[in-house]
Amino acid sequence: MARPQIFISSTFYDLKVVRDDLARAMKELGYETIRHEVGAIPYGRSDKLESSCYREVENCDILVCIIGGRYGSGSTVASGSVTQNELREAYDQGKQVYVFVEKNVLSERTFYKNNRDVQNLVLTHVSDRKVFDFIDEVDQLPTGNPLFSFENANDIIALLKEQLAGLFQRMLKEQANARQYQFLDQLKSSIATVGELAKYLSSAADQAGVAVKDILLTDHPCFAALRRVTKNRYRIFFADLSELTQWLSGARSLNPVEEEYWDSPDYREWIKRSPKNDGEEQTLLKVWVGLFDEAGRLKPMSSAAWKNEYITIETGIVVE
Repeated sequence: MARPQIFISSTFYDLKVVRDDLARAMKELGYETIRHEVGAIPYGRSDKLESSCYREVENCDILVCIIGGRYGSGSTVASGSVTQNELREAYDQGKQVYVFVEKNVLSERTFYKNNRDVQNLVLTHVSDRKVFDFIDEVDQLPTGNPLFSFENANDIIALLKEQLAGLFQRMLKEQANARQYQFLDQLKSSIATVGELAKYLSSAADQAGVAVKDILLTDHPCFAALRRVTKNRYRIFFADLSELTQWLSGARSLNPVEEEYWDSPDYREWIKRSPKNDGEEQTLLKVWVGLFDEAGRLKPMSSAAWKNEYITIETGIVVE
């Protein structure tokens, strides 16, 4: 019988005991773990060692990323550390991911954020400030993948047990609703475009249900446009203006511009200001107001109806 594969991604020497305890607990639950230190990753003769790790992520079902006080080995094939790139690979492939950060490191991160400009700042729980950059990157990941703190392996094991049980319960529920999902798949494939599906829903909304509306929102072309202009690696989803503003402010440091300062009443604006040696760099994001209804909810739209000018971004230097 095939067993679910859990890839354990972390630095090795400082988290060896945590990795061993986690692997042992997962084995008792009937899961297989993938760890490079026990020979679970096949290394190719002509490939770099880390490239073999990234390929092995494809064979796993779940990736558990553990962040401690060490940054770890830098990648020789991409930016960031090997652990960072294992996590990126898992997200690119749509794997289920859980991210755990040592409690002391999370606490010191707050201290670091408030004192990052202090010269000769002494850090107690991390060996390299890049650890905090790594955590900041994780903060930009899609909703539903929070940072879990831990003090020891038991904290990770207890939370994973709850999460895995929740995944199993969701699978059972999805099986019970298989007929409804089958109907929705048939409905989607029988209508040539998402625009036609929107017209169908407007005339049969009472019978179609909420689930089909979710399909339309998931396929909205504005998500791809935002990923392109903000150069974001990860999936984006929001249902209304409030969620969009929250994502832009938290993940991209783009803050809303007051309506009286908009260049045009047809476009909402968000701005990011960054100090430069010769002045200030300003990044201005513009989003067409017609994408949202009067209540601020995102309106369904087909790819055929999309225009690139609906979402634009401008960057320039303002000389002081």
